[in-house]
Amino acid sequence: SYEEMTLEELTVEEVLDDLSELEEFYNPVELPQYIADWLEEAKEVGYSIVGAVNESPRGEVENWLILSNVEKFAKAWLLGYTVEVK
Repeated sequence: SYEEMTLEELTVEEVLDDLSELEEFYNPVELPQYIADWLEEAKEVGYSIVGAVNESPRGEVENWLILSNVEKFAKAWLLGYTVEVK
């Protein structure tokens, strides 16, 4: 951890690797159009992220969220997203 290191012990490569990971994390996620539509609708209605997941419409949206995409949905909610181009 950086707390235990001195500046002399850090390499430029280590810092660049960490910055690259941060940049990747903060890049917008890509969502299908129907998920982007639901996300915007849920925000407009006033749902929280949890509410948007719990109250998601049955069918395609619910199925997408169930398939381990909740974290991706939350990231899109907080940090932004782009819509998949088909």
